Amino acid sequence: MNFLSKKTNFGKLLFLLAFISSLCIPTRSVANENSACPTSGTKTKAQINTTFGGNQGACMVTPEKYELKIFELGLCKTTSPIVGNAQTKTVNIEDNCVKTMESLNGVTVDLAGGSNVQLPAAIGRPPVGTYDYAYIVVGKSFGIKGSYKLSDVTNTYTSLSNGNLDASGDASVAHTDNLSSFGDDPNLWADGGDAEYGPQSMGTGNVSALLVNNSNERAANALAVTRLLGVFSANSGNKVTIDDSSNGLQVELKIKDAGYMLFFDNSGVPTNAGSGPFVPEFTVF
Repeated sequence: MNFLSKKTNFGKLLFLLAFISSLCIPTRSVANENSACPTSGTKTKAQINTTFGGNQGACMVTPEKYELKIFELGLCKTTSPIVGNAQTKTVNIEDNCVKTMESLNGVTVDLAGGSNVQLPAAIGRPPVGTYDYAYIVVGKSFGIKGSYKLSDVTNTYTSLSNGNLDASGDASVAHTDNLSSFGDDPNLWADGGDAEYGPQSMGTGNVSALLVNNSNERAANALAVTRLLGVFSANSGNKVTIDDSSNGLQVELKIKDAGYMLFFDNSGVPTNAGSGPFVPEFTVF
């Protein structure tokens, strides 16, 4: 294969919508945030309430829809694109990283759609070497829908357009979850911490995230947030290595038991839902 072919193929990133959970880019921070819900239809209200009811946190299921907009993907050799100290972290992509995909208007994908998505091509292959970090920039809005069944309730709880759930027997309706803070209350933004997440160990590496604006700069406040920058720092053995034989980079974003976060009341009934984490995995071919 000649070099021009390699250059052309390299930026055509595929989103293979797979089904595991190991490395999470979070969309909020709550108790039990990495816990999968019991299999739908297997637990009663009382059983759910024991672990997840009231203020005890939330659990996650696989969404029926998980739509987001992707603006940028890239690799960084030795330095994370999120730099600085806690509560004052900033972004440095230009000096530390190489972009493998960029779209000014973003590319909308549905991770629950079950099909591959081809993204815009990169200018060329990244320089040969081992990359300790991979990053993704997505929009702050997530179009989601889902459902959950309790074994002692006749109808399945399905999502409504406002993000609540009920057991009316109707089909699930999509709703939009806008992320403006990693905390529970955007009004707490003043301390700076709600713009940041991690680094958090996720098994095969560490995950960090920062809420940013359209210029990929740290957002000044909750109203300025338009995007999320997620960074994965791989452990030894899981890093991305580019050599002369590399033709492309495949990215999988995985949402099984991770993409739809359910919240329950004091009786164990699911009352509302939001976007949960997705899981990035990078493979060179």
